[in-house]
Amino acid sequence: VSDAIKTVPFCLLFVAYSLVGIPLQGILGHLVMWGVDTGSSKAAAGTFVTAMFLPSIASKIGGGWIADRLGKKRVIVISQLYCVLLMLWAWQSIHTSQSLKTFSIFLGIGYGIPMGLFTPYLTELFGRANVGALFGILTLGHGLIGGCGPLLWGHIFDTYGNYNLACLISAICYGAVAIAVFLISSTPKESKIKKDLHPCLSG
Repeated sequence: VSDAIKTVPFCLLFVAYSLVGIPLQGILGHLVMWGVDTGSSKAAAGTFVTAMFLPSIASKIGGGWIADRLGKKRVIVISQLYCVLLMLWAWQSIHTSQSLKTFSIFLGIGYGIPMGLFTPYLTELFGRANVGALFGILTLGHGLIGGCGPLLWGHIFDTYGNYNLACLISAICYGAVAIAVFLISSTPKESKIKKDLHPCLSG
């Protein structure tokens, strides 16, 4: 673990998994209130969460299937670029409950794809032996940094009376995640760590 966390690929993956939490946690924390703000009742606004989660189930399964064929890194990057475009659309276009529901459905597809790929991609880079400890470090960043998302979204709404700027910042976060993952490469040092940690490779 100490060797792995000193590598550039792990640092980039830590940044990516931390930043992806800002828009995700922000949206989850404010989606119902966003629905109410666009004119829905509280009960109806609760369905937006369902509209977001149901497509994510299929996208997680489908994303894993696609990643096994195209590569986990490539699929993560593409899914984050998709989320960038979606958040930019939300920044300019969400003014009604119907547009928010449409956004929720398509975001469920986009956010679901990479969430099931970070752990196997981590294993692909560093092997299986210490993947639990390494992923625990990633989730620490996701919780501490990504956990600021609801606070950020709430502060923006209290200041401006809408979530437009939060959508723009979220698009930037998704873009930064895509760049961070794109920059990950396996160098001889990381390859040696993977061989040392992976039972199937070290035999």
